[in-house]
Amino acid sequence: MYQLNELHYFFTTGYSFDINEDLSIKPSILVKLSSGAPVQFDFNTNFWLKNKVGIGVSYRTGESFLGMAEVQVSPQFRIGYAYDVPFNPLKYFTRGSNELMLRFEFGNYKTKIKSTRYF
Repeated sequence: MYQLNELHYFFTTGYSFDINEDLSIKPSILVKLSSGAPVQFDFNTNFWLKNKVGIGVSYRTGESFLGMAEVQVSPQFRIGYAYDVPFNPLKYFTRGSNELMLRFEFGNYKTKIKSTRYF
């Protein structure tokens, strides 16, 4: 039975590789730990063109594949879309999910320090 005091842990890490002045590759991983459930990993890779347009893929262990796209509209605003295709038993009941992402960052965006929300 689910209890409200059960803790969930999420760990994430990634790195941005600048291939040239127009292209960066940003691989990342997310590890999810929750009592009563197996450890789950999300393996992600995003390709960014001129830090304005991002296209990526993701694999969620035992669950699904994802395709995603993002556009950096302004230094503080980003919009994105992802489509999740399950390969677990849910695939018989759904064709996947559509996800829309809106991101707005408050504060001084001119700093050289990257935000912890970089990935």
